[in-house]
Amino acid sequence: MKTFLRILATILLISSSAVRLTACSIPNVGDVWIITDGGDLFDKAFNQQVLTGAQQFATDFNDNRTIISNLPNNEQWKNKSMVTRWIISHDSEVSTLQNNYNLAIFAGAKTIILSGFHHLGAMTPAIQNHYKNLGVRFILVDAKLDHPIDVAGLTYSAEQSAFLAGLAGAIWLAANEETYGTNGGLKMSTFGGVPADTIVSYMMGYYWGVEYFNEKRKSDSHLLDLVNNIRIKISVPPIKTNLALAASKYTINFYKNKNQFTNSFDSGTKESKGITTQLIDDVKNDIVMPVAGGQTIDLVSAIKNSAVNSNAKIIGVDVDQSVQYDYAKEMFITSALKGIHKSVYIWLWHAFNLSYDNKTQTPTFKEDNATSQYFDGTTQPVLEGKNYTGIANNSAIATIYQDLTMGDTYWKLAQKVSVLYKKLYNDLATSTKNDKWKQAWQDDVGLNTNYRPQF
Repeated sequence: MKTFLRILATILLISSSAVRLTACSIPNVGDVWIITDGGDLFDKAFNQQVLTGAQQFATDFNDNRTIISNLPNNEQWKNKSMVTRWIISHDSEVSTLQNNYNLAIFAGAKTIILSGFHHLGAMTPAIQNHYKNLGVRFILVDAKLDHPIDVAGLTYSAEQSAFLAGLAGAIWLAANEETYGTNGGLKMSTFGGVPADTIVSYMMGYYWGVEYFNEKRKSDSHLLDLVNNIRIKISVPPIKTNLALAASKYTINFYKNKNQFTNSFDSGTKESKGITTQLIDDVKNDIVMPVAGGQTIDLVSAIKNSAVNSNAKIIGVDVDQSVQYDYAKEMFITSALKGIHKSVYIWLWHAFNLSYDNKTQTPTFKEDNATSQYFDGTTQPVLEGKNYTGIANNSAIATIYQDLTMGDTYWKLAQKVSVLYKKLYNDLATSTKNDKWKQAWQDDVGLNTNYRPQF
């Protein structure tokens, strides 16, 4: 014990990273470790969803440890428990992250969950090969490497969630036209932290959700029903016909700022305060979706402090952000969700070569070396559909939530959105422009018909 602590203290002294270890005891070989790429692990958001998925896995693993220990190559678990441990990285510098990988491996980690796409820069081919030789597997959440070596990349069809969220927001806003139409018409917008595919997928899906409402409100009687469901709830007269709903006053004006990116996820920056003030005070947007990490708090502040637009609303991302920002939960119409908790849970079973039955939604407790395909790059699925995407059932949209998410109608539309987004993604894959995602957003929103879903 004393030797371990002396070595660990030495590493901490020479390391440039700031870390928080969860215990001073020597962990069991094989523990699951989580390493963040900056920010708090207990954030009621993305990182905490990773933690919750890992903790559920550890609980279920231990509950079934007797069965698992009787499987070939799993005898070591007979007298050991699975434990979840973590290191909270205080920044996302490559040296910080790589030092934290070394700390976890030194402490006995064999499976490491990397939370966030900033890990991409640190997971070089040389690093991956080195850790492969040590028998370590990684689960990279919300990003994937081009040629992974014992790294499973979990990516999500965020455009599907965002499409449903954008549509829900447009329906809600049209239903509240009497309140919001006097502020220069109905307006929705979005902004991102950095121009990357994981950010733009949200933004494009959100835009397409708004455009679907604009295009179909004249002919889709179901949209009329959804708008009226909300109007009845807020005690205003229902709209009688789709022709009335097609009136120009119900058009959702999608505002595309010249610069939709703040180039960071840090709250309180000049760029973040500038864009949130512009969207709320200058343009007077009614609903904004920030895909910008901690800058959501800057948007909340901009709305709370606005003298001209304090009724503006927000659509969150990744998790139900009305829970994360509970002091401002009334601001959130809904959130576009990723199945982070569930996917982390399932891929941990894969990491230990144990099967997970998607039909029964349970582990099957049999050795399955075929799961290695998720770590050797053979299979890199994009997680989509009702199991991994969706929207939060906040009170603002409670009367239409079931219609948007339970049936097949809008999910089929969300799948069309994914087909178009994949085309955009593949076309950009060959681009050599450093700002290709920024350019794609500027060029393709409302302009390039090659990337418009045929609803």
